[in-house]
Amino acid sequence: MYDVFGDESCGSTHAAYGLVVFENAQTGRAEKILGQVKAKFGGTPADALHCRELFAGDARRKTKWAHLDQTAVHQLYECLFREMSGVIKRSIAAIACKAEFPASLPAAEMDHIDPNYIGPRPGLASVNVSEKFLATQCAMGALIPVSRDIGPTNFRFWPDPDRTMIDWFDGRRSIERALSAFIQTGPNREALRLQIKRSENNKPKLLELADCIAYVAQRRANTDRHSPNGRRFNSLMRTIDPMQVEFTTGIDGGFQCKVPNASII
Repeated sequence: MYDVFGDESCGSTHAAYGLVVFENAQTGRAEKILGQVKAKFGGTPADALHCRELFAGDARRKTKWAHLDQTAVHQLYECLFREMSGVIKRSIAAIACKAEFPASLPAAEMDHIDPNYIGPRPGLASVNVSEKFLATQCAMGALIPVSRDIGPTNFRFWPDPDRTMIDWFDGRRSIERALSAFIQTGPNREALRLQIKRSENNKPKLLELADCIAYVAQRRANTDRHSPNGRRFNSLMRTIDPMQVEFTTGIDGGFQCKVPNASII
């Protein structure tokens, strides 16, 4: 069995979703390493790591990490993923460039996933292609190699809880409900429904790694790679070394996910 933790990050030009995959027996060890790295940089296991706060000076000064400067924040995450290298089974970063997509999708009709379904086909409302919509699509893309290589019944998926309502193909949905949809893992394969784990009260600490993967992926994509920050994000991306999935538009104008053939296990 595996545990998979996921979170999104939306920047000025890109939306991304990060996944981190652990064998179930390794999650306790991973949480211990996370706490040890926090202590090394002057924190406690209870002090949350959230990239959108830590990489922004004004926001960081309001957190438990106010004593760190920008360089030390990068060093913290570099240290964290180096220490995790023997524990993480695979990390995955899926990304979408906002400029490639239309602002909305026109109304249309949608085939039911069940070929034996009798009744009217669900109507497809005009869909607002928001950054959260794109991030959710990135999540679905990132989950393709997990479902393909591990199997949908062999992992537990822990997404960052998000009740934000977004336009979806059959009307408005919460992001959480959209993530529990069907996943198509390849041509001529049966679509698979994912079952997600809810963490309403105590969010799993290992979501902090998924947050970093998504944030670094989108920041690396929109930061000048020759700038000091660009070099830092490039270095951190190399340390994380995620499988990279691209959610993009196809030559027919539709959407597609470009997923590497390499196995994650």
